[in-house]
Amino acid sequence: MRNAQEFDVEIYRGYAIHVPYSPFKIGDEVALHAFPDGGIVVNALGTIVETGSFKQMRLRHPRARIIDRTGCYLIPGFVDCHVHYPQVYMIACYGEQLLDWLNLYTFPEEARYKDPLYAKQAAKVFFDELIKCGTTTANVFGSQFILAMEEAFLEAERRRIRVIMGLNLSDRNIPEALRLTPEKAYTLSRTLAKKWHKRGKALYAVTPRFAPVCTPEMLRVCGKLLAESPDYRLHTHANENSGEVEWMKTKELFPKQSYMEVYRRFGLTGPRSLFAHSIYATPQEVALMARTGCRVAHCTSSNFFLGSGHFPMRRYVEAGIPFGIGTDIAGGTGLSMLKELERAYGCQMILHASDPKLAYRLSGTKLLYLATQAGAETLGLGDVAGSFLSGRAADITVLNPARETYLPERMRNCSTPAEELFVLCIAGASHLVQEVYTGGQIAYRAK
Repeated sequence: MRNAQEFDVEIYRGYAIHVPYSPFKIGDEVALHAFPDGGIVVNALGTIVETGSFKQMRLRHPRARIIDRTGCYLIPGFVDCHVHYPQVYMIACYGEQLLDWLNLYTFPEEARYKDPLYAKQAAKVFFDELIKCGTTTANVFGSQFILAMEEAFLEAERRRIRVIMGLNLSDRNIPEALRLTPEKAYTLSRTLAKKWHKRGKALYAVTPRFAPVCTPEMLRVCGKLLAESPDYRLHTHANENSGEVEWMKTKELFPKQSYMEVYRRFGLTGPRSLFAHSIYATPQEVALMARTGCRVAHCTSSNFFLGSGHFPMRRYVEAGIPFGIGTDIAGGTGLSMLKELERAYGCQMILHASDPKLAYRLSGTKLLYLATQAGAETLGLGDVAGSFLSGRAADITVLNPARETYLPERMRNCSTPAEELFVLCIAGASHLVQEVYTGGQIAYRAK
């Protein structure tokens, strides 16, 4: 509880801007809620009461404490739909596509997390950087080691970051140090889930790495785990890279079966299941995903860095499949969602030029929606995070254009909130993050 003895509510004053409803469905003008002199009313429990003009909010709550951030943009905390904790120390490993990159860089680095001290320091750095970038909710791909996962859950809890996270599971086509037998995977996953699922802001995710490094027995265990709680999530990869897709279909793995057919066969498709990337899903797989309610994480930086391809966004919108944005380090090149938005825009522009049936020209409204409310909905948290609607957690990222010299000058040429938002999404960066609040409590303040 926060300031309960002094104030019933607080009002955060600033340029409040959020996109609580899908602009893909109702259009940008209706979806964008912008209050140039806005007020976000937050109660003592850290929950948003209402949002509107500051003048109106002040009249309704005359005894409220004012947190004045005039000159700053107040946006919902970012929602990162796919990011790897045990890859925080390997951003910018040069020059390979996915499968070679995993073998050359990723697997050796992830094996180091067997050392609890190494894992502890990495978890601290990972969550420090995540909150500094304005991210307050993250769907995190975990480590293969239970002690490393304990450290990650503890660090997220200390920072009051909302996480969905679980033990990384695989049992073939991966170095021996990173393998778990299906029996051990089941036991260790249950141990972690029992301790951390619904503890504070944490939820547990059953986390098979991806089908080619999992035997049918391991995938069967994942299906069993997922069925044991109606609130567990499923977090994995699918259809990321053309070489990986072809490898998966070989006779040594899952002959002539598509990714989504394999996952469906083991009970891993449904509204709680998120599949990162999904670039190369066939029309039949997209239909299966839509029919079963699957979700997707779009990771532009990683798709570019590893040469994987372009995300056919329009195909997923038209199929009604929820998707959000993921930074996906260390295929991705950083934890800044603002940088990810700029690249998502560029990706769609390139794809739109070659095939408008697959892509969108993304406005600032659509970009902010994808990084906040769409991400929350994709993770099954749309009524908890992602916007400034009543009842949502007061997860607020404060962006200050004055933390650099150029952006305030550029903003003077904007004539509408939509234009300002677009400039912020494209020209903004993580150094603009001045403060981050989670549940109405300060979680980060820039020096």
